[in-house]
Amino acid sequence: MRALCYCGEHLSNSQNPDIEYLIYSDAEWLDIVEDETITSPLLLPFPKHTAWLCPRCKKIHIWSNSPMKRVALYEKIDIPDQ
Repeated sequence: MRALCYCGEHLSNSQNPDIEYLIYSDAEWLDIVEDETITSPLLLPFPKHTAWLCPRCKKIHIWSNSPMKRVALYEKIDIPDQ
């Protein structure tokens, strides 16, 4: 899949797989752990959300996997010590 970050960087999980992170909720993970039929990492179900980290601006794009659409965007900001 490909997408365009707001900074102009072209993102692709096939050209740069290091940008993609799979996100499991606690409930999803507990279901996986309690499922005795999952005996191999290859049998893990795909999570409901995926995160992509832009290598240029470090924005985090959150994708819903069903249907595939961007649902959130986070930007790293520095907060000064008080």
